[in-house]
Amino acid sequence: MPKSHRKSKVHSVGSRALELEQFSPREVLKKADACYEKLNSSKALKLYEMIIEKLFKLPSTDENNSVMLDALQSSANILVQFERTDEAISHFKRAIEICPDNGYEKYMSLAQLLAGEEAVNLYRRGIGIINDLLKTFDSNDSSGLQSLKSDLSFAHCAVAEVYMVDLCDDSNNSALVQQEVDKAIEICEQNPLSWYIKASCLFLTGRIDDAKSAIEKCLSLFLPEIERIFDEQIEREDTPVEVLEGDKLIADIEEISGMPPEKHFEMTLLLCELGMYQQAEKILTLLNEIEEANPDVLFQLALVAKQLYYETEPQTVRLYVNAALEACAQNPEMVSELTAISSDLPVESEVEGDDADDEDLEADSDEEDMEID
Repeated sequence: MPKSHRKSKVHSVGSRALELEQFSPREVLKKADACYEKLNSSKALKLYEMIIEKLFKLPSTDENNSVMLDALQSSANILVQFERTDEAISHFKRAIEICPDNGYEKYMSLAQLLAGEEAVNLYRRGIGIINDLLKTFDSNDSSGLQSLKSDLSFAHCAVAEVYMVDLCDDSNNSALVQQEVDKAIEICEQNPLSWYIKASCLFLTGRIDDAKSAIEKCLSLFLPEIERIFDEQIEREDTPVEVLEGDKLIADIEEISGMPPEKHFEMTLLLCELGMYQQAEKILTLLNEIEEANPDVLFQLALVAKQLYYETEPQTVRLYVNAALEACAQNPEMVSELTAISSDLPVESEVEGDDADDEDLEADSDEEDMEID
């Protein structure tokens, strides 16, 4: 780039910065929020950081602290998106220092970035704030009340998962997991995540039938609605293919189930352990629409297809296996297992021959019926 162009660009950036200096922190915050809402995260982050830097030099007033709090939390969320985790943690911690007794979201968000007892303690702080809010919450605001209870239920689920994963070495924690799950279900029975965690706990303790019942309850709370939305989108002739994929489907799945795609993939593994292959196939198919050629998803789909169609539709198994082989080419272990499945399948000519024999038998049967008539 010519020097004159570089100077012009630097001058332009400097001019915009000087222009923003004329606005109050609250006004710049509104501009940053507008950028964030329009998914211009990079620009929003720059504005939030500008606010934080400016307010750091100003006196600590209620107004300045309020703006600083919003800027810290919003910028932290963007930093998480950009995988700048350490910076996000720092921002959330500063937000907690400014306002430790109000606003449960920052505790929940920070807990998700940490682990073990530290995460549990943060979730507990957030849970305490929600419980305090519920004591004085307007009972006429049914929508707000339900939203608050849903967040509380998910918080108890999060604590249960920390005990199951990070703190699983302590045998006493199994009782705590069950306690947290029961609370989550009691608070919001329509929370799919709580039923999924319950199913996982039951499976780990060998209560297979109860685990199946719990996972079926979980699926009933979100899968029919997800399938309905997906089917409606496909049936619309004027809907571009891109609309059916990626971010839109992710948003639908997360909004309705309260679980991200990776949690749904984890669920398919449990479904397979429980022998519920048809349900696993449905979820894996949806995940494949979100991200085509995902090696883990296609590999699992091939394994599920083997269980469902090996005897009746080997050609279907072959299609799944071939798709998985292409996606998993860089993973020798996956390729080895997929190749073994493919080798065990009847060759395509044999399958076609069997189909032809079946058609001949049907034709002969029809001719015999005609002769009898």
